[in-house]
Amino acid sequence: MLDAGRERATSGHPPPSVRLQLMRLVVSAALPVWLASAFLLYRAHIEERATIEQNASATVRTLMVAIDLDLAGAKSAAQTLATSPYLVSNDLGAFYAQATAVLRSGVGDNVVLTNASGQQLVNTLKPFGTALPHHGNPNQLRKVFETSQPVISDVYLGGVLRRPVLSIDVPVFFDGKVAYDLSIGLFPERLGDILRQQQLPAGWVASVFDSEGYIVARTHAPEQFVGKKGAPRLVEQIAKDREGSVQTDTLEGIPVTAIFRRSGVSNWAVAIGVPTAELTARLWRSLAMSIAGTLLLVALGVAAAGFVGERLARPIRALTAPALAHGRGERINVPKLALKEADDVGQALMEGSRLLEQRTAERDQTERARQQIFAAKEQAEHAARLRSAYFANLSHELRSPLNAIIGMSQFMASPKFGPPGNPRYLEYCHLIEKGGNHLLTLINEILDYAKFDANEIVLDRELVDVEDEIRGAVGLFTAQAEQAGVQLRHEVAQNLPSLWVDPTRLRQVLLNLLSNAVKFTPQGGTVSITAMAADGQAVIRVKDTGVGIRPDDLPRVVLPFAQANHERTRRGEGTGLGLPLSKGLVELHGGTFEIASRLGIGTTVTIHLPISAAVNRDERIHERSSNNMKVS
Repeated sequence: MLDAGRERATSGHPPPSVRLQLMRLVVSAALPVWLASAFLLYRAHIEERATIEQNASATVRTLMVAIDLDLAGAKSAAQTLATSPYLVSNDLGAFYAQATAVLRSGVGDNVVLTNASGQQLVNTLKPFGTALPHHGNPNQLRKVFETSQPVISDVYLGGVLRRPVLSIDVPVFFDGKVAYDLSIGLFPERLGDILRQQQLPAGWVASVFDSEGYIVARTHAPEQFVGKKGAPRLVEQIAKDREGSVQTDTLEGIPVTAIFRRSGVSNWAVAIGVPTAELTARLWRSLAMSIAGTLLLVALGVAAAGFVGERLARPIRALTAPALAHGRGERINVPKLALKEADDVGQALMEGSRLLEQRTAERDQTERARQQIFAAKEQAEHAARLRSAYFANLSHELRSPLNAIIGMSQFMASPKFGPPGNPRYLEYCHLIEKGGNHLLTLINEILDYAKFDANEIVLDRELVDVEDEIRGAVGLFTAQAEQAGVQLRHEVAQNLPSLWVDPTRLRQVLLNLLSNAVKFTPQGGTVSITAMAADGQAVIRVKDTGVGIRPDDLPRVVLPFAQANHERTRRGEGTGLGLPLSKGLVELHGGTFEIASRLGIGTTVTIHLPISAAVNRDERIHERSSNNMKVS
């Protein structure tokens, strides 16, 4: 830690002072406040903008309704004039006077009567009898005669005044056939008056579009733009949607948010363009004022932080000398300082000086204790090695006479020794042989566990066919199971691969488990051993229907020299090392060992051994581990 401190002290980037940290704190505290303020201003702007757009949308609907009503009034007046008796009597002069009187009610700007050839017969813009041109919109005229239905035109140049006009054309019927086209013309200024009556804000631009997107009326520069196509993006959006909004530029190049609505009656549309600058100007003004206020507050806060930081730094700097003395292991005395936290640090330094001496003494004592524990561990390991050597020597000393006793008992019981004698003589010979074999088995178990306990078991691994090992183990216990009246079964899954294990130790585990199962299963019971592959492991399970183990005995049965306490748990005596040794051998292979039992129902032992997929089945590789492993 001292080296790290020296490195920081000598580097080109010294740590920041208290004053600087306080200044940073002021700035970092002000920044979130400003961001929150900006966010609230932005939210208010969004809400205000939504309100403006809603008001503009309501105005657009009002204008569209007013224009639809004006067009509907003109259409109704035209249909009424189409039924005039003067037309039936072909008194066109009287009809001219009647049409002029109707126009005084304000339903339109002129009335035109046209025959099927397109020749205007009456036009109220000219005195009756004056020579008149053809109809200014032949397509409109043709639709009326072909469909026999009223038609609302788009903007076109009138035949008389050669100025933009729109008309509502209706058919005049004689004897069920269309004889004339009667139209009421409307000049764009009429619709412009409807737009101006809404008294929109000065910067807003309202326009009326016909079904082709041409401007019919406009609040700004109508003389320049009426009859021209509207802004492309707006016209395209109007063609797609009946109502909505779009960001676009006016024909003058002003960025606006255009709110529009298209009529379901005439297929015309009304749009109001609200300048984008007007929508955002208030937001930018508010943000500018917010930034200015925040900068002023930050400047004041930084000045205050510098003053307070200097007052805090003085008592902290006063702790430098006592801290260096503490590092040298000297006794220190820190005077009272003008800052509570600095006083606390001074007291902590003095207490640390005292604790340092105490911890040094405790450390020395702990080191001595560690050395003692290490020596005790060495002695325990040495004792384990001696115990293993002792058991090995004892096994050698006991095996020789036991093998002689077993051999002699077999020889004495054989016919070669002489003619059959007393039956009890033969019985005693067999008892001697059985007892000798039992003692030899116990000695082998004790020796194996001693080797395991001393970490002296070395695995001689090779690829082993599990089915062969299980079949061999079952064969060794078939006669014993039949004699005990126990049914012995085995089943191995076809997909179980070979295992990379020590065959001798695997066989030892299987024999131990089968021996216990047969030994503790009453007559008429069943012992089964199964093997299968699951989740990359071989699962071998030995299950019996024996007397079972009490729950409180389950932890004990896997301990060395421990056995379950029950009057029905034995047909023979043992060392209590079979299960502990089997568990240790399984875990030495990297597997797991589980035992489950219910008293009076039976016991199931399950072992899991890893399957090595990296080793070829056809190879026979022997591996001796150089590391001694001990199962804890």
